[in-house]
Amino acid sequence: MKTLTLAQSFDRIDRHLNKMWRNYKTSEQFLKISFNDYDYLQSIHALNSPRLSDIAQDIHVSTPSASNMIAKLEKKGLVARHQDPDDRRAIRIQLTQSGQRLMELDLQLFSEFTEQIRNTLSDDDCHHLERLLSNVCQQFSPK
Repeated sequence: MKTLTLAQSFDRIDRHLNKMWRNYKTSEQFLKISFNDYDYLQSIHALNSPRLSDIAQDIHVSTPSASNMIAKLEKKGLVARHQDPDDRRAIRIQLTQSGQRLMELDLQLFSEFTEQIRNTLSDDDCHHLERLLSNVCQQFSPK
């Protein structure tokens, strides 16, 4: 078997994940989201009911840009704005049931993908891959 370069391996993994998403049993609505939509939904999910400025900071965009995107996601029924119970002047962004379902499907997909990898590698190789990827991912974490 020919050894792939790192770039070729990541390209093949990306293509496989995209194929899994297309083949996954999702509603038509979920198939129509863009990478940008997905990035915002991931941020909102990770930040847990953030303010608009929190999302903008997390994604590294201006607040007006984030506001426009949130409006688009609202129209798609994936997020909703709610008044902050602790500060009536503040607005919090939350995932709707559809948005939450999409994040649940995302988690399922990655669990299945992880299981495919585990079934391909020995336990030692899997632990080694986890350590290597963990080291790489630490470079992407905010300092």
